[in-house]
Amino acid sequence: MTKERARVLLAEYARSSETVKAFCERVGMHTWQFYYWRRRCAEEAERGEHVGFVPLEIKTEALIRIRLRDHLEFECTSENLDLVARLLHKLSETNA
Repeated sequence: MTKERARVLLAEYARSSETVKAFCERVGMHTWQFYYWRRRCAEEAERGEHVGFVPLEIKTEALIRIRLRDHLEFECTSENLDLVARLLHKLSETNA
């Protein structure tokens, strides 16, 4: 049995109201395995060894660099595309 499978079964047991014996019979696990994995996972949790998932927010915005004549340069993110479009439109009107 893998450690991950044992963790899944231990979590399932924690949500159930079954006895250890009844739970083990239902999932096809020996009671000695149950106690072994419960002890091992508890020891790892005490040492902070449990690896889990952490929510991660991935930002997909891009950095846009615009270089104009006369060495004028500015940067903005893709979240501001509307603002950049209006600025470029105004600049083109001014230089027309």
